[in-house]
Amino acid sequence: MNCPKCHANLDKVQVFNVHFHRCSGCKGIWCGDNEFNLLENLKDAEMFDIGEPLVGKAFDLASVGKCPQCQQQTLATKSVTGHEYLRAEHCHSCASWFLDAGELSECRNHGFLAQTKAVMSRWLAA
Repeated sequence: MNCPKCHANLDKVQVFNVHFHRCSGCKGIWCGDNEFNLLENLKDAEMFDIGEPLVGKAFDLASVGKCPQCQQQTLATKSVTGHEYLRAEHCHSCASWFLDAGELSECRNHGFLAQTKAVMSRWLAA
């Protein structure tokens, strides 16, 4: 599968028992509804959002193509339930989400500790 934003390869990632895909280019995250809910509630999940938030913001403005999973539905940008300030790309057909780099961390916790963990994770991934 390829990233719906930068078209780089989506690499499979497993965090504990949660499977999702992370873009090898822009570091966005592609996951189904169930995986998104698990990542959202997983302790320290922001550590797996290793992309640079400024890159994510730039790609947030990029045009979005077809769903990388079902390849039939054009992704729609919509508010994430429970995090209405956050808009992410969603496939209505297969119920999957694409979160630009930094958006998983943003929907988790805005506290100092969460931000520090995210910065350390990006630094370690480099």
